[in-house]
Amino acid sequence: MVVVVPLQSFVPTRHPACLPTVALTCADSSLHRRLCHHRHHTAMAAALALAKTRRALTRHSTNTIAATAASPTRRAMTNATSTAPLLPALATPDAVAKLLTHADAAARARICVLDTTWHMPHFKRDPLAEFHHGPRLPRAQFWDIDALAQHGTDLPHMLPVTESGLAQLRAQLADPTRDGARGQPLVRMGQHVVVYDRAVVPARTACRVWWTLRALGWPVDRVSVLDGGMDAWTKAGLPIEPEGTSPAPLAEADPDVAALLKDMPVWQPTTVDQELIRDFEFMKTYLDIVQVVDARPPGRFAGRDPEPRPGLSSGHMQGALSIPAGAMLDPASGKFWPRGKLAEIFATLSKDKDVVASCGSGVTAAVVAFGMHLVDPNKKVPIYDGSWTEWASRGMPIVKDAE
Repeated sequence: MVVVVPLQSFVPTRHPACLPTVALTCADSSLHRRLCHHRHHTAMAAALALAKTRRALTRHSTNTIAATAASPTRRAMTNATSTAPLLPALATPDAVAKLLTHADAAARARICVLDTTWHMPHFKRDPLAEFHHGPRLPRAQFWDIDALAQHGTDLPHMLPVTESGLAQLRAQLADPTRDGARGQPLVRMGQHVVVYDRAVVPARTACRVWWTLRALGWPVDRVSVLDGGMDAWTKAGLPIEPEGTSPAPLAEADPDVAALLKDMPVWQPTTVDQELIRDFEFMKTYLDIVQVVDARPPGRFAGRDPEPRPGLSSGHMQGALSIPAGAMLDPASGKFWPRGKLAEIFATLSKDKDVVASCGSGVTAAVVAFGMHLVDPNKKVPIYDGSWTEWASRGMPIVKDAE
């Protein structure tokens, strides 16, 4: 019998977005004991890495504050970065607008707004060009899920998990010349991040970036999804940067905030929370003892409708349960259902199996993961990052429902 456990020093060559593994022989282990063994090592590695990162950030923060204690700018930002979260996980447009338009520049500097819009390739739309054309939320920067991803893999927008992938991501996050960055690094320590998108499903990529930030160590109470996205914002009559206007550098758009941000360290992720990501080897080994929740539309899940990616069969993994991402949202408003209704949607899930969210390529799975977070904020729901694109393209068993 074979037990698969993580080996962090090994770097795979076939698929760098997969968590590294090595096989060990074990004659008498049960599948349950193997999973427990896997979880133990994964959790221990994640906990040690997180503790190391927190110690390093604490030392960095202490040194930075001590070196600039006499600076009025630093004093303003120290007052502006209290420990209490500014917003809940699901933020209303009015609450975000109140902070973005606050009279105090230090309060405005605490908010980082990210436009995360992405479109399926077959739509042939350029979300970055659309961001430049507008409309946009005030001071929004652009997070490109395809560019800010693991490179060297044939799978789209995979989470950076290798040392080289994380190093490249850090360079991109810190680059003020990156397209859509407004002359600023993307995210700074001490800010509260608000993610939104302009897509038909207004939470789709916003939730993917919410999950990405969490998986890369960003505090879960420091990131919010804008409920209803850009559509809800404009319907509320809140300030926007209108269509046809280019995003001005922050130094021009809000020079007081730009001056304050210079003293705030740039976010530089160094670790991956392995409790939030599942790879191909994990899914292949433990599929029968986890509950896969598939967020794709029902027709693709059942195998009746084609996949949007050419040559990819539709269908689902053995034992998977269909909960489409759209079920999380009120179709009239594009906003998330109240917590009680979300709890009803998830009530059919087995209490005896851990959930793994999946979809076409790891995007709408995050909508399900976020919906479950709204029901139980203490529960971590991992995403199978390669999702159906990886599973079906690797020749794994495919289930199609009877007509």
